[in-house]
Amino acid sequence: MELVALVRDAYTTLGVPFGAPADAVRSAYRSGVRSVHPDAGGDEPDAAKRLGELRAAYERVKPLQRPVAPWSRAGALAAYAAPPPDPTFDVVA
Repeated sequence: MELVALVRDAYTTLGVPFGAPADAVRSAYRSGVRSVHPDAGGDEPDAAKRLGELRAAYERVKPLQRPVAPWSRAGALAAYAAPPPDPTFDVVA
């Protein structure tokens, strides 16, 4: 449950509802970064901290936004490739 709370917090930091589509998340991230980035005229005193929070939140949400398309190479390989074997732990005494 802790992971779900972290992801919900990431969506809140970005300012979008939980489970928002990838376009909305990307747009919120870009507009947030644009508003606090020092090169774009962000005059907030805590701009560096806010920029770090936005980047961390986007990195946490980004993998959830990109499912593998079944018609892509990665999807085709995942569909036909054998699953990786379970790790074995050989102990030599």
